[in-house]
Amino acid sequence: MLLLLALTSSVTRRAIIGAPVSAAAAGQVSGSAAATQQSSAAPPPAALLRSVSEAARAGTLGPMAMWPDPVLRHVAAPVDDFGPVEQFSQMLVDGMESTAIAATQYHVNAQIIALRGASSPLPGPLVLVNPRVLARSPEEQMRP
Repeated sequence: MLLLLALTSSVTRRAIIGAPVSAAAAGQVSGSAAATQQSSAAPPPAALLRSVSEAARAGTLGPMAMWPDPVLRHVAAPVDDFGPVEQFSQMLVDGMESTAIAATQYHVNAQIIALRGASSPLPGPLVLVNPRVLARSPEEQMRP
């Protein structure tokens, strides 16, 4: 079972699929956003990225961006149209080749990440929509 957890723009808790979101679970993804790392390569403009609706309509994720692709430095837009999110989230989980993936890795301009296995706090996949970063590691450089 896929659990899709979304924080709406008004930061209210909302469970789209699966069990209702508990305050404890929602607390794990709320808080202030972390600063993004600096990069010498500028990320592509948002106009060059697809929307969740476009990706869901196409029915395919497309090629995955790999480091040092500048799209990986793009700060994704928050999701405000939840209609295609369930279909896109299932595509994201089905296409995962690792334990964590973000929509921007597939050139989709949306704050959506999918976790599974050791990266997920649940036994099954977990998709977070509009998550907020609470903390980050002291790592300052990406590792290939």
